[in-house]
Amino acid sequence: VNSVLLSILGTMLSFAISLRVGSANDRFNEGRRAWSSITLNSRNLAFLIWLHAPETTLTAAQLSQPRSADELDRKLKCLIEKRTMINLIEAFSVATKHYLRNEPGVYYEDLYHLVLALPKYSFPSSVEEEDRTGLLGLWRTPMGDDGKCCIPSSARRRGTAAPGVVTPLTTIELKPASNPPPTTIYHYCPPLIMLRPIFAFFARSTSSTHRSKHKNRIDQASQSQVNANVPLEISLFVSNYIHQLIKRATLEPAMFGTFMGPTLGLQDCFTTLEKVLTTPLPFAYSAHLRFSVYIYLLFLPFQIQTTLGWVSIGAVCVASIIFLGFIELGTQLEQPFGYDDSDLDLDHFCSLLSSELHEIVAHPNPSFDFVFSEENQPFGPHDARTAGEILSEKKGTQEFKKMLVREFHRKSERVGKVQKNSSKDTVRSVEVFSI
Repeated sequence: VNSVLLSILGTMLSFAISLRVGSANDRFNEGRRAWSSITLNSRNLAFLIWLHAPETTLTAAQLSQPRSADELDRKLKCLIEKRTMINLIEAFSVATKHYLRNEPGVYYEDLYHLVLALPKYSFPSSVEEEDRTGLLGLWRTPMGDDGKCCIPSSARRRGTAAPGVVTPLTTIELKPASNPPPTTIYHYCPPLIMLRPIFAFFARSTSSTHRSKHKNRIDQASQSQVNANVPLEISLFVSNYIHQLIKRATLEPAMFGTFMGPTLGLQDCFTTLEKVLTTPLPFAYSAHLRFSVYIYLLFLPFQIQTTLGWVSIGAVCVASIIFLGFIELGTQLEQPFGYDDSDLDLDHFCSLLSSELHEIVAHPNPSFDFVFSEENQPFGPHDARTAGEILSEKKGTQEFKKMLVREFHRKSERVGKVQKNSSKDTVRSVEVFSI
């Protein structure tokens, strides 16, 4: 085999594999940025709801009427409403996690308790609008003390009733928050992952289910439930809450954009994650790249055998590990939402966001009495007087404005000296060319 031909082919494959891994790494980083944006928007929306949403569930007209004795009850209703909305914010990230892992439904230990009270939007289209309130929502089902819940099964799938009729409930057990695939030989010997396409090609499996790393192991009982875009439905309820605040006329219209910004941001992040999930690498590109690598590795021993002798066996093994390893690395990075070690730790992200949201609701609106307390020294460290002492002197604001100006000049002088000393330590040479 001509060594020049194999050298050129090796160089071309190196560029192609580098482009493949770079593209997969971009998808991985895009997924991580989108999830960081979900965390940011969830925090912002929780802050707005908990601290800036009106402290009432009444309309502006009802608030203008004389207050009754049930003021405590109204405050409690407002607290329950806000806490429920923040639960939905947490449920959005958890539902997104299960959606990206192709785990349909809401019957998981980390999700069901957050959404069990929600009515279902996706009722059968044959049911009239006014009749929908009497139907049992798919999520509005009781959960017993044994950790199991009941779901309505569609009678149309069994062929025993007309469309839209709900059959008696089916009892299923809630699934764990994390449902990793069963352990295989690839977990004990990771280098074999590079040969997985070859094993899959020669395998004669009779299973009708495609076992990918994102395929959910759905039991027979849960297959009867209606699949839906759960994050989308959760966002509908959150948006409806903001609509209710505007409808009550208790939220200023100028704040509408402030509240809707994080809400729409969650939808934008979910769309980005969905794009990463549903846009695989073209099969022709992947197959052609693997075929080219196998051809190169097949002819590589004939090129180096005369020079290395028996050592060429080890050299070919090392080259195979390098080339096939990078290809497999690109395959894993382009879908970073599963349970592999190289995937994003979505369970950790969700638990971290949950703890942050619990921290937010644990603190009421802070009181600003500390501003005028005896511990506050607003003009320190140069002026050690407390806020109470300053107020008791009643000298006006001119003295303190002058003090702030003097402090500004002192600070500027110190910064200038530091910059001058640093410029002395750094010697730079500049070449000037004349034409």
